[in-house]
Amino acid sequence: MVADILKSFPETGSLNLNEQNPNVQDILGELREKVNECEASAMLPLECQYLNKSALTTLVGPLTPPIKHFQLKRKPKSATLRAELLQKSTETAQQLKKTAGVPFHSKERGLVKKIDTTSKTHLTFP
Repeated sequence: MVADILKSFPETGSLNLNEQNPNVQDILGELREKVNECEASAMLPLECQYLNKSALTTLVGPLTPPIKHFQLKRKPKSATLRAELLQKSTETAQQLKKTAGVPFHSKERGLVKKIDTTSKTHLTFP
């Protein structure tokens, strides 16, 4: 049956789809279903791999975009770290504003004691 379909191909370059045999018609129907199921880009000639996008579009027509098979559900680690750092910096800035707004009264004591110069004792070093 396949030989009947392909017998005119070497001479004419086309398939013999006019066969009246019911078995051939069944096989042709199955082949049409399989071709319709295939992605159009898989059926392109081999030279289409080497064409740029505009030449391919003019030759074949607009291509369908590829199907996304999965999608990431979490952000990249760098984005997460950046968000955490921004949150910490805003919290720190808010805390600094709160503490800067409250007046703080305290007696300042220096660490250096005043030296008593009225005393008559003198220290001598050997």
